[in-house]
Amino acid sequence: LSEELQKQLEERKANIRFEDGNILLGRATSEIMLILKNDRISFVRNVVGYPELAYISDGILYITEGEFLTQLRIGKFGFTPGANGNLSFKKVVS
Repeated sequence: LSEELQKQLEERKANIRFEDGNILLGRATSEIMLILKNDRISFVRNVVGYPELAYISDGILYITEGEFLTQLRIGKFGFTPGANGNLSFKKVVS
């Protein structure tokens, strides 16, 4: 392989790895990584055992903690913070 092609290959290997039938995205030294599995997409903290912070499986998002900066919508309803500090729950028009 040419030197340039070898360099590109090493860069990809550093960021994309295959382990136990899964695809790991992110450098081995990154704090957070993405893992693609047969049945889910997982966001993990990069420590031993890869504890899941959040994952999507069968159309459902599972998350250990969440912070919504502006608004949380569930179907046609939304939680919206008011200027006075109150939180409103109301029907949201698209």
